[in-house]
Amino acid sequence: EPDNEVVWLECATAEGFITLNWVRWCSPERDELLYAQRATDDLDARVEMWREIQAEMNESYAYIFTTHANWTIGFGDQVNNLCGQTGPDGETLFCNDQGRMFFHNVWLGEG
Repeated sequence: EPDNEVVWLECATAEGFITLNWVRWCSPERDELLYAQRATDDLDARVEMWREIQAEMNESYAYIFTTHANWTIGFGDQVNNLCGQTGPDGETLFCNDQGRMFFHNVWLGEG
């Protein structure tokens, strides 16, 4: 889920002595795309917006990636609740991907 990365890219976190947007690159056009992808459930539209965000990042040279981490998380239909994490108020949290998985709530069913 790339939406987890918005905090590192948005203009709101690009200012100040200590920032989460480490390169301090602010692009209002990119922010529009970041917030628009967050506001829709249309997966195809989100994929296209993230392609535009990625193209903008590549063209701006704000980040120059020299490595890429590869990981695979495989699971079948019998694996349940893989992304079933909830916050303190019971709200469903984004699926924790980024190569880290927590299996304390996972269970296997018939499959």
